Amino acid sequence: MSTKVSLSQISTTGASSQQVLTYNSSTSTWVASAAPNVGASLQVSDFTGTNQSLSANGYQKLPGGLIIQWGSSVGTYATNTSITFPVSFLTNCKVSVALQMPGNSTKAFGWINNLTNNGFAWYWDRTGGYDSSGTLSWFAIGY
Repeated sequence: MSTKVSLSQISTTGASSQQVLTYNSSTSTWVASAAPNVGASLQVSDFTGTNQSLSANGYQKLPGGLIIQWGSSVGTYATNTSITFPVSFLTNCKVSVALQMPGNSTKAFGWINNLTNNGFAWYWDRTGGYDSSGTLSWFAIGY
């Protein structure tokens, strides 16, 4: 059986900010006990403001230093196209994935050149068809 109690009925006398209050139904009392250790508390501001850009070419900075970035770019057939990340990775870009989305080419393929903390170059080619440009969607993760 649950009991509804208004906040004004709960006395926090003797409880600190590092404790939680638990209702003991046997004694009809609230008992202060140590709060579980969950590490540093996170705030909404840790994920918003300058820690993110939710645009088409955007990023999300996570507490602890991990950065996730994404975007797309149009490149010309058989040439290198430079991509600059929305924000530079401080230490290292660990993963970058390229997905070619061809239009009228029968077979298209591409690869990443010169991956750095600031961006990369991508190159695409085709073995048939007549597309002179293609769109690359990319995803990068690092710290």
